[in-house]
Amino acid sequence: MLLISVLAFMGLIVFTGYLMVQDLIIFSFFWFLIGVIFAVERVITIWNQDRQAKIFALMIFPELIYSLFLQIAYLGALVQLLSGSAGTWNHLD
Repeated sequence: MLLISVLAFMGLIVFTGYLMVQDLIIFSFFWFLIGVIFAVERVITIWNQDRQAKIFALMIFPELIYSLFLQIAYLGALVQLLSGSAGTWNHLD
């Protein structure tokens, strides 16, 4: 199941990049509203925290970048597993 989410997220990034290069990106008020609802829900769930936590909860893009990093690391681990490579920490020797 994790592999499906990784491939879906990578597909989203590739497809969005393609649309940006081809100048075919279209603003959709519906999806903008969904994003705003998601951001507001994140802030409401931590409402009893301080102001800094609320601002941090509004920042969705850093979370997506972190998620992308985790998914790339997952794909690297999957490639090592499928290729039979043994992960080593040679730089510590």
